[in-house]
Amino acid sequence: MKNQGKTATQHKQPLSSDYFNKLYISNAVSTCDPKGLQNEVFVDVMVHLCNRERDNLREIKKSDFQINRPCWCQYVSISDKLTKNHQGQNTYDHSQQGRMYELSGNPKCPVMSFEKYTAKLNGELDDFWQKPATRSVKEETIC
Repeated sequence: MKNQGKTATQHKQPLSSDYFNKLYISNAVSTCDPKGLQNEVFVDVMVHLCNRERDNLREIKKSDFQINRPCWCQYVSISDKLTKNHQGQNTYDHSQQGRMYELSGNPKCPVMSFEKYTAKLNGELDDFWQKPATRSVKEETIC
């Protein structure tokens, strides 16, 4: 396969900071709206934590995440687990494990959004991706 040139990996260009700026100022990732909050957490989790986990997004559970609070800066990490593509092998190497750090004082802090999102989830389910509420909600209950 290598001699035929079929193993060459072609990586896509990373998203630019201008693209992320446009995304974060749009209403699509607003923490004051249930769907927007889920969108923001999805983007943050994908960018910071799920480099190899895209196949199994639906299977991600609340219990797969850990909020770590060392004395200098808190962060969210995803716990070690097995995936269907790498049965019997640990997909996360502790030295390579992604972390989503807090941005103190920033209204778009990914840890703050993550904590807000998890607080709004149905406590009876362990699913991390739950359907957001579609009923109208008072502004002060979300923001």
